[in-house]
Amino acid sequence: MANKRVYYRQERRAPLPYEVVVHDEPNASKPMTDADVRTGFWAVLGVIALGLALSVAQTVYTPASLESGSYRVVSVSNGRLHTEDTVTGKRVSFPDQELVKAALSGKIKRGDVIRR
Repeated sequence: MANKRVYYRQERRAPLPYEVVVHDEPNASKPMTDADVRTGFWAVLGVIALGLALSVAQTVYTPASLESGSYRVVSVSNGRLHTEDTVTGKRVSFPDQELVKAALSGKIKRGDVIRR
């Protein structure tokens, strides 16, 4: 015996338990206009420009250090103490013989920070 086909009508279906219909939205029927597109374009362009400006500012800005005038010892050679500035990172050499003697005797080592 063949199986009997059962056809359901839409109105005979059981209703969904939590069907919510919202008709209160004020912009639901308003189509998008050219002014809306232009406003959105300029808003996106402004966000991108702000991000680019902040990125460039972060790259260019060097913060002021509390350790101004401090140097990190790199090496000793040719009667000079070679250091790098902790703020700018530039190499600086001091011909001070007291510093050279302290470095050669082991009182000042590579990586130590000295202040002048």
